[in-house]
Amino acid sequence: MYDPAAVLAAVDAHPVPVLLLCGAALLGNAIYYFESMRLGFRDRVYTMPLAGLYFFIPHDMSYALLWHKWFVEYDHWFLKLFWLGLVLTSASAWVFLWQLLRYGHQELLPQVSRAVFTALVLGGLALSTGVWIAVKAVLVDDLYLFAFGLTAFWCAPFGMSLILRRRSSIGQSRLMWVGYTAIPVFYWLAGLLYLPPYFRSLPWLALGAAAVIWGLANLFVVSRLPKRSLAAPA
Repeated sequence: MYDPAAVLAAVDAHPVPVLLLCGAALLGNAIYYFESMRLGFRDRVYTMPLAGLYFFIPHDMSYALLWHKWFVEYDHWFLKLFWLGLVLTSASAWVFLWQLLRYGHQELLPQVSRAVFTALVLGGLALSTGVWIAVKAVLVDDLYLFAFGLTAFWCAPFGMSLILRRRSSIGQSRLMWVGYTAIPVFYWLAGLLYLPPYFRSLPWLALGAAAVIWGLANLFVVSRLPKRSLAAPA
């Protein structure tokens, strides 16, 4: 896939533009997350799709727990900054999970008790964590650069599914999806311009294009849907 040493050498050769572009991607991530949180608490709905949580909680937490690898084994400034960003996103993910448990019961599975709903959601998280560990074990992706790109894409299709199922922009905003779309734009641009050849390969660029296009599609849909209560008739 890519050589970690070659990636870090390329980062060291272009530290300022890589830092600026990846910082812009992280800023887009922060806008997406904090706007999602704000809307969730304001509208009393969950805003992060369950399938998204099942993917990026194991991804972010596993990176954060490998601090020794980033700070001692690699001991590289870029990976340390990446670790700090993933610690913040890991903390945010637990807020999203709390929102889903708090607000999602009646919307998703009112036929069971809250305790059963909570057990099902947490059990699914445990199982998806096992799947993530199995998938990560076969990926030649020591620095998580491909995994982060896949995580950046992952919430877009499930976000659209959530929006279309509700047929409402409740818990959604244009700003939220502008922030989301900025993540792949700047992250893929950094790889295209400054990282080794893998990050200019067709499969990698296709994944980035899919993330950008789907983010713009969600922005388009949200801007044209009414905001109404989930209790309102469709």
